[in-house]
Amino acid sequence: DYVVTYIVGETVDPLIDEIDADLRDRGLEPSDREYFRDFYDAVRDLTVLDPAMGSGHFLTKATGYLTEQVMSVVREQEIQSYDEQDIRRDISKEVIYGVDLNGMAVELAKLSMWLETLAADQPLAFLDHHLKTGNSLVGSDITEVLSEDDGDDDGGQLTLTQAFARVRRDTLEHVMELMSDLLAFDNDNLESVKSMEELYDEIREDPLYTRLFELANVHTAEEFGVDVPEDAYEQMAGAIEDESDWGEIEGEDWFKSAQATADEQDFFHWELEFPEVFFDVDGEKLAGAGFDAVVGNPPYAKIPTELRDAMNPEIANDLYTQFMARCTEITRHEGFLSFITPISWESGPHYTSIRELLFDSGSLHSIVNLPYDVFADAYVDTGMFSWQKGIDSQHCLVTDLSGTRQSPEVALENLTLESVPTEPWRELGFIALNTAWISLYDRIGDRDTVGDHTDSLRGVLVTDDA
Repeated sequence: DYVVTYIVGETVDPLIDEIDADLRDRGLEPSDREYFRDFYDAVRDLTVLDPAMGSGHFLTKATGYLTEQVMSVVREQEIQSYDEQDIRRDISKEVIYGVDLNGMAVELAKLSMWLETLAADQPLAFLDHHLKTGNSLVGSDITEVLSEDDGDDDGGQLTLTQAFARVRRDTLEHVMELMSDLLAFDNDNLESVKSMEELYDEIREDPLYTRLFELANVHTAEEFGVDVPEDAYEQMAGAIEDESDWGEIEGEDWFKSAQATADEQDFFHWELEFPEVFFDVDGEKLAGAGFDAVVGNPPYAKIPTELRDAMNPEIANDLYTQFMARCTEITRHEGFLSFITPISWESGPHYTSIRELLFDSGSLHSIVNLPYDVFADAYVDTGMFSWQKGIDSQHCLVTDLSGTRQSPEVALENLTLESVPTEPWRELGFIALNTAWISLYDRIGDRDTVGDHTDSLRGVLVTDDA
């Protein structure tokens, strides 16, 4: 729980500070009634995601954390008309997002959120629009699909691109209208919950919306070896607005194979699943498209063989680094990403690409390498990092507790962070948390190292139970 609390704080606190600073710049103080109204609205506009949510631990913690931020203003102003559980419920249905490959985990996450927001006089809140089942790593961005031109700039391709863009815009504009109606429900009585269920089903069954999913499925299925004809996208562009023409597309073997592959691999198309995070009410891409905060504990296993062709080939063969890479894409500009992961990405020779990606597309805000035994049933050195997209900072707050046997909980309660320059990391090609290491590497220079003349292997691990 202490790790979850730390990571949530690392991502949420800067967002709250940003909201507070904007309001103070407008001349508002926390004691002003207008401050509370605008503060609460801004909090409800935030988007917090766990892309591998499991049973929802990070999401319930984020819900409680944000609720407490709002309640602190309520208490300061002694406002009587706002109930804490109502605020908690609003945040859960408007701010919190989660995805998991395991359908049972998604249901458990919903249960966790229901318990977090339970109220004696209200039904269980509708959460299907924000907590979903799918493979977070396998899918296509619809804007990427609809802008593909294969390097061909002729007039026909321009027409194809424009046709796709118009269909996407018109369809998403319609979907966004329905989503606005969905979020307008109070979600506080049985009738409104039932209405939300019915409207959400209507949204998911919308013919054009469904066809956009099917089109994205074709695009992603190519990464799994589905043979798609060269003119497939031109065919779909010409047929997507006509039920009869689309019916002919649905009869094609390549199309049916693509949809079957999508079902088998649980494709998850972020922009289509959560359009309100990426598009405005007119169906146009938002300037600040993406999630404000992405948190979690992604899986540490190697990439399954059947998924390797669909993964980013430049990133190491680990699921956790693939999650890191994918989440840099779906985090908004100046948004925050914070995970607990193995620390191998910091200096391992196979992780150069993920380090360069983090350096080039933003700045590492903090790195905390944890003591042993964070996970009692797994021998792996872990650490927490937070990263901000699109920001060029020259320093990072760090501490290295790896190799120590102190309680991680006690260590985090008494945490001391050192600000270190990050430019040497680029020069070294890896992350060195101790400035003394950087000095040592400078002294070694181009001289031979032990690794140049020897090979080293990990020996047999002996545990207390052995």
